[in-house]
Amino acid sequence: MDVDTQGSLLSPTSYWEAGEVIIRSLPRAISMQGDRGFRSISSCIYGGGLQTTQYIGNFQVERSYRSMEPEKDLQDRFKEVGVPEEKMPLAAGFLTAASVLDAGWEVRTGEQWELLTCVSVGTANSVRIPMAASDDLNRSYSPGTINIITLIAGVVRPEALVGGVITATEAKTAALYDLNIRVSDGRHATGTSTDAILLGSTQRALVRHRSLDDEKPMNEIQYAGLATTFGQALGSAVYNAVLHAGTRYLRR
Repeated sequence: MDVDTQGSLLSPTSYWEAGEVIIRSLPRAISMQGDRGFRSISSCIYGGGLQTTQYIGNFQVERSYRSMEPEKDLQDRFKEVGVPEEKMPLAAGFLTAASVLDAGWEVRTGEQWELLTCVSVGTANSVRIPMAASDDLNRSYSPGTINIITLIAGVVRPEALVGGVITATEAKTAALYDLNIRVSDGRHATGTSTDAILLGSTQRALVRHRSLDDEKPMNEIQYAGLATTFGQALGSAVYNAVLHAGTRYLRR
């Protein structure tokens, strides 16, 4: 798949070869379909938690969206992009009021892994931790949202998936600071009130230019903090994707 220097897809339909994923960027949805499943950890509205994920959707809704049945709504939206009913347990879905066409895309490559990050950014409901219980909760539940999707072609231990969530969240907050996103009292935002994230790994070793007599072991990714090459790559990918998507959002 091809991404330009501003973190945009060069084609509305792409194939990420390392992770074996078909990507479609539609006017109001981003659809990803893996040839095989990913071991994933996520906070998605639909398909969240620890599970095997093969289909991922980030669906754009109106700013006035107030569905009382978002899971059913997401099932219907997955059907619209071609996910069969029997495959719904393998789907993970996001909602956003931001334009999905503004999403930021980044790819990073290591010796035995490759990662793909996609981020959509809307900051109308930006918040900062700590947030008092007396703050405007109606605004807090509005569908602005920063949705982060990171897929890894490689073998990733569970603790590295959890660590990756931490690294990605820190990267998101750093990008929001550099975008100068602030809350109503003037302080810098740490996120939005409805942010969501998914990290998934193929759990298959990525072999690059490996000869039959190469005895170098295939390594698992055990850590995803900034003390590691992988963590640094993950952090920079999410940071750049948030920065690019956020810049496009602010221009709108």
